[in-house]
Amino acid sequence: MPTHTAKSLFDQNMKSCDHLFNLYDGIERIASKDENKWLLRAAIVFASSALDAYFHDKVKSLSEKA
Repeated sequence: MPTHTAKSLFDQNMKSCDHLFNLYDGIERIASKDENKWLLRAAIVFASSALDAYFHDKVKSLSEKA
């Protein structure tokens, strides 16, 4: 039996996005620079990837049940 579900993996991935936002906020407090904005872009890319992985896992699990 799998340890994780599509939803639990999605939730873990979204926590990683939150960590990127927190990292960005911390770095901005120390030194506000335009280069820091790549962390915001990384969080969006990570969230998109998490959503893609969720649907992939969900469809895969549904097709295995059929």
